[in-house]
Amino acid sequence: MASIIVIIGMKVAFGQSSNNETVTLSSLSRLEVGFGGIDDFVNGFCPDSAGDLFINGNLFSPPSLDEASAGKYSLSGERLWQTNFDTTYLTSSSYVNQMVYNPADNSVIAASGTSFNTVPTLIAKLDGRDGHEIWQVQREMNSYYVFQLWKDYIVAFRAGPNTTVFLLNDSDGSVASSFLVDSYGTLGNVSLQMRGDSMWIFANNFMAKVILPSGQPLWKIPTTDFSTTPVSTFGTIDAEGNAYVCTSDFSDTVNDKAIFSAAKYSSVGEKMWVNHWYGWADTSRASGLDLNNWVEGVAVDESSKIAVVFGGVQQAGTSGFDNNNQSAYLAFLNASNGDTMLTNKWNDDKLAGLPDPGGEVTNWRSGFFNQQNQLVMLGYGGIGDPNPSHIPADNFISTFNVGIITGVTKQPNQPTSFALDQNYPNPFNPVTMIRYSIPAKSFVTLTVYNILGQEVKTLVQGEMNSGVHEMNFDGSSLPSGIYFYRLSEGKNFAETKKMVLLK
Repeated sequence: MASIIVIIGMKVAFGQSSNNETVTLSSLSRLEVGFGGIDDFVNGFCPDSAGDLFINGNLFSPPSLDEASAGKYSLSGERLWQTNFDTTYLTSSSYVNQMVYNPADNSVIAASGTSFNTVPTLIAKLDGRDGHEIWQVQREMNSYYVFQLWKDYIVAFRAGPNTTVFLLNDSDGSVASSFLVDSYGTLGNVSLQMRGDSMWIFANNFMAKVILPSGQPLWKIPTTDFSTTPVSTFGTIDAEGNAYVCTSDFSDTVNDKAIFSAAKYSSVGEKMWVNHWYGWADTSRASGLDLNNWVEGVAVDESSKIAVVFGGVQQAGTSGFDNNNQSAYLAFLNASNGDTMLTNKWNDDKLAGLPDPGGEVTNWRSGFFNQQNQLVMLGYGGIGDPNPSHIPADNFISTFNVGIITGVTKQPNQPTSFALDQNYPNPFNPVTMIRYSIPAKSFVTLTVYNILGQEVKTLVQGEMNSGVHEMNFDGSSLPSGIYFYRLSEGKNFAETKKMVLLK
């Protein structure tokens, strides 16, 4: 029987919450997956045409070998097959970092990764029915590959020296053509999305749209366009080619806390909305609360217009981040305007379904919406063990029903006084968000001035209800420089803060 685990969402610290819609999330099933080793790590998954699931990661093989592994599970939980990559070259700490399913011939493409730079990357094509190897090729050392499919080719993005996109022949893995990618610096995580002859590239420092097979760029945007200090970035697209990008930032330069950021861009690269929020504290920015947030991806349900950002959150302890205070994390955003509809953390015991393990790492590693518009998530949890080199892992796939309730008015925490927060991000280019609090229904004015004291724009002028309000300010038409924003309410309150537009 399905169990309801979340009913009504809560407003997050940053990000406007919709007043007449909220999300319900109900658990449908849980499927344990792995490769037979006590320290297995499942890194990702993808479905075939029937809904069965391919998984990729590593098999822990004592005493020192982690074998790159791939497998397939039925919806009923039966392991259909498992294969381990050739370990002649993968001598230690090796894993399969991604699998892509090709429905045309019921095959999957997989690539190995390793913690060492002295072995080549292995790319293989496997039969989706029984996992037998159709072909395998060795690629460059010190390289990390991610894939998508395009026509009769495998598009292989190599994140390494001389960042390159290869078009591999599906028949044998040989290189048909390639082009270089200007990376704006460090790539970090990379995700690819395809539509027609266009490919979207999402990396830590940039996102781009290019035409295949030439690689001619249509647009390229640094992720600092919506995120101040991106550490890990992922993206996806919808049927119209709109791009949804999410990132975890190193820190909020004002409040010294790591934050989440998400943005939507049109198919021609125009920014449509931006949202920033703290992951651990859903309703407040507690004084002294140090946070570590990370994203693993974003999924979009086009029928309900919901974007889901997933990953994990961690709270600081007395000496560094506290492994006992880590949780898997989901944030549901309105895909049309970016409003936050629901956030939720899964504590260790709730995530793994076990007694409080202590020291467990919990995380949503991967996710997608299936054809039934259900949210399917890959979760990970390790159970604490006295031996630091032996941390039994818990890998599982959870399926959720996601619904929307309309006409619900949520009650945020009631402010007790007027307050004007520092804008975020700051410096900004060209959009920033201003957050302010009103204790009771009041006539307020929020105005932006330049350094000469001249009025630039009035953002708010009128009667506002009590509560926490947020307003975006777009400085696209203004020159770089110092600006001031002022919130006032008659003779009872006035406060001014400085912000910097840096183009």
